[in-house]
Amino acid sequence: MILTLSRRLMRDFRSVIRIDVVDVMHRRHHGPMSRIIAGFSLTVFCWQEGIVERNENLAKDYVWAVMLGQGDKERLMLELTVGDSGNLEDISWETLNLTGLTTEHLYKLERKATDLKKTRLEKAKQINGKVGRNDPCPCQSLLKYKKCCGR
Repeated sequence: MILTLSRRLMRDFRSVIRIDVVDVMHRRHHGPMSRIIAGFSLTVFCWQEGIVERNENLAKDYVWAVMLGQGDKERLMLELTVGDSGNLEDISWETLNLTGLTTEHLYKLERKATDLKKTRLEKAKQINGKVGRNDPCPCQSLLKYKKCCGR
């Protein structure tokens, strides 16, 4: 797969990567970041030995759960490996889709997707006090809260 991005999209993409690496380096966030940049669905994992060890199965399950929750047909999983000094040592990516997953696996992923939505909503309420009806839904569905989790 070749990843070709416009200049503006590349700037946005670099910004996302920089934010994720800084968050891991300052130990503020150890989980994946799911974003949509110019309609491009992306989940970024930032691994660092001794802090956040690489776990490909966990990463794929997370991406598949996000896809189910968002209704995505496919999503790019980007994995960044950061060294002790904070330098980016490796980048790998894979485009994931839901084809070929067993019914049992899909059922487990749907439960995980529901849990992810609940967690994101609770976290948004803790931080902001409440979510406005016309605010973007914290579950990152790209819908307004009133048309998504606010029903």
